[in-house]
Amino acid sequence: IILDDDISIHQIWNRRFENLNSKSVGVELLHFSTPDQLATWVANNKNEFNNSLFLIDYELIGFNQVGLDIIENT
Repeated sequence: IILDDDISIHQIWNRRFENLNSKSVGVELLHFSTPDQLATWVANNKNEFNNSLFLIDYELIGFNQVGLDIIENT
């Protein structure tokens, strides 16, 4: 699960995981651009939360929270 406000970062992560051939082993990437989008996913997917890896940007431009705040509150 990737949270970043920069679309180019999402593209970089896509390429990195494609290079690892991650889809063949069942890895699914989920992309979010805002903390609210991530919070909604977490609220609706509690069963998948513990089996997920989160890649969260520290500085989200235009938001009061930084990545560490989001991690602590999730």
